[in-house]
Amino acid sequence: MLVSILRLGFLFIKLAVLILTLASIATVCWVSLKASYDIFHMGYKAAQANFAHVLVNMVAIVDGYLLAVLLFLVASSLYELFFDQITWLPEWLKVKNLEDLKHNLSSVVTLMLAVIFMEHLFSWQEPKATLYFAGAIFLVMVALILYLKVKIEARRYGLKGEA
Repeated sequence: MLVSILRLGFLFIKLAVLILTLASIATVCWVSLKASYDIFHMGYKAAQANFAHVLVNMVAIVDGYLLAVLLFLVASSLYELFFDQITWLPEWLKVKNLEDLKHNLSSVVTLMLAVIFMEHLFSWQEPKATLYFAGAIFLVMVALILYLKVKIEARRYGLKGEA
């Protein structure tokens, strides 16, 4: 009975890997179409283009590609953790344990938060709300960066359970 449930769990993890991979591909396609559309309209209406609006669109495109990277990172990491090594992945993307996955996710999320803040800043509406938004993102980024730093230091000194 327990073995059957575990096998079912592995099947669901395979399904999650498949769905995350397809979501990553779909995100790249959607963002590429949006980028093509925006670039076409930038060139078509160059004289009337508002620089801030163009900048917000380009930052949104970068954010979309980062989301695709995040989805692929989770999919490939789950595959490597539960099934088999992917030999063609670059070394920095290979995951040997959950700590590696957390490290990679923290790095990408930190970058995505910075891009989201830039997008919000370029479409600035309310100064007080923007300040609060910046403070919230700053706190999350500091927590993620400190987490990464503590993990790196723990690895350097060979501490496993302490960090």
